[in-house]
Amino acid sequence: MRACCCASDPMGVTKPAEDTADVSENRLVLWGTYDLSKPRTRILRESLRLHASELVEIHANLWQSTRDKSAVTGTGALIRIALRHLVAYPRLVWRYLHAPRHTAVVVGYMGHLDVLVLWPLARLRGVPIVWDMFLSLYDTVVLDRGLVRPRSLAARLLWVFERLALGAADLAVIDTETHARRIETLFRLPTRRLAVVPVGSEPGVFPPLPVRVRDPHETLRILFYGQFIPLHGIDTILAAARLAENRPLQWQLIGNGQEAPRIQAELAARPIPPRLVWQEWAPYEQLIDRMRDADNLALSGSTGRRAWSCRRPSSLRRCWHRPRQSAPRCRRSRSG
Repeated sequence: MRACCCASDPMGVTKPAEDTADVSENRLVLWGTYDLSKPRTRILRESLRLHASELVEIHANLWQSTRDKSAVTGTGALIRIALRHLVAYPRLVWRYLHAPRHTAVVVGYMGHLDVLVLWPLARLRGVPIVWDMFLSLYDTVVLDRGLVRPRSLAARLLWVFERLALGAADLAVIDTETHARRIETLFRLPTRRLAVVPVGSEPGVFPPLPVRVRDPHETLRILFYGQFIPLHGIDTILAAARLAENRPLQWQLIGNGQEAPRIQAELAARPIPPRLVWQEWAPYEQLIDRMRDADNLALSGSTGRRAWSCRRPSSLRRCWHRPRQSAPRCRRSRSG
């Protein structure tokens, strides 16, 4: 079992473990199959290390090879994921039952099944469960991406599954106030049932960049980096690129995902050369170099927060589950 008794915060300040008579008063357990490929999970872990007197990690890394989880479809892929969980849970359960006394147990993203498995164990030990829900599977798979018909049996089962997970957690955490209120309405939860922890960025990976001085006659370089899901608005970016075909703009798209085949077919039928370049993916660590070379960032969600961290101008999409927006339809907003 891995215990972390001190840690450095993202700014490089080391916080030693508190010298208290009973360290269990502020000991936390981070438990489950949480996905460490997600920056939010890594930020959560570092925050817990910083503020707890001791952080005990009990982890099985099942998601390292799965970038877009909603794309896990087909009987074979689902069976492989289920088998990984069946193999991992007995050891996770045993380690949790033998963990030292603690104040609370935290479940990271994506922990829907983790919460349900953990619920009787946490009750047995008399500690609350805090779950970083981050996003709703039902909302993402059914309502946003349209991968499952809303009135289908699969959609109804997914809603019930997620509602049970929300009921098992003593506190669920989401990224914005507006998103929290939507989840409460969607799953018929009491008002203020969810806490809010905004999406952040990793300062060590995305430090503030120097101001880029650009010649007014130089081509303006615009960067998009994302998963090509409906929420990211690739159609809007392509429409903007077509409207500005005769202007000195260079568009670079980096990403892949659900919408990629359709976008590829559209670009093959109606290309936008040479103003638009599409690269299927780039390593997370290289994103800062692409941001450094860009003049404007067409980003949304957590990637948009990295633009703010780097002090780069950005064109963001704001919609009903983004901060401070409650309108049901998305609209474009200039920022930076």
